[in-house]
Amino acid sequence: MGRDGWFTLLLSNILILLLGGTSLLWSAFGVLRQARHAPHVCAGDVALLLVPGMRLLDGKPNADFRSRLQRARLLHQQGERVILIMGGVTGFEGVSEAAAGRDFLLELSVASSFVQLEDSSRNTLENLRNARERIQESGIDRYALLSNRYHLARCQALAHGLGMTPVLCAAEERFSAPPSSWLRLFLESYYLHWYYTGKLWSRLSRNRHSLARIS
Repeated sequence: MGRDGWFTLLLSNILILLLGGTSLLWSAFGVLRQARHAPHVCAGDVALLLVPGMRLLDGKPNADFRSRLQRARLLHQQGERVILIMGGVTGFEGVSEAAAGRDFLLELSVASSFVQLEDSSRNTLENLRNARERIQESGIDRYALLSNRYHLARCQALAHGLGMTPVLCAAEERFSAPPSSWLRLFLESYYLHWYYTGKLWSRLSRNRHSLARIS
């Protein structure tokens, strides 16, 4: 993460403690609101589907990553949209998240000509920053960002920070919050709080290095 990342993480935790957890609750509200209300369809002239990667399980997409890819397949079938799968090598399997995602889509009979890879990023922020370069080069005006419902609020915040305006699309058809998902929702709230804290601190301190990373 670097020195700036560790510092803003500490600052985020201090802010949570000083405010009695209310700032974290505010982040949680945003995560839940987006998770509940995000659509699972992409109407109109969306030409490109951005699919963030996710850490692999024994070299294969895990259940949440598969749900993103399955939704991308359905949306592709509705309009022959190009699918950009993002994610580099983040584990010990030696295969990138993007490549594993492509292989999964090919098994679902998606033509390889409609699947593109971005396989040098290691997290959601890098996913989107690298995707932004592709979009700017291609001149595409309208594109969708597709992920699991619990992940969409942070995806949107990161994308807007980078000057991107994607259409959001949920992997799951509807929101549900079984006990097994509570940890994911909490972690997303925590990460989103950290992001906003870091963004505010970078602007107040005029930290050019940090601002360049998130914008």
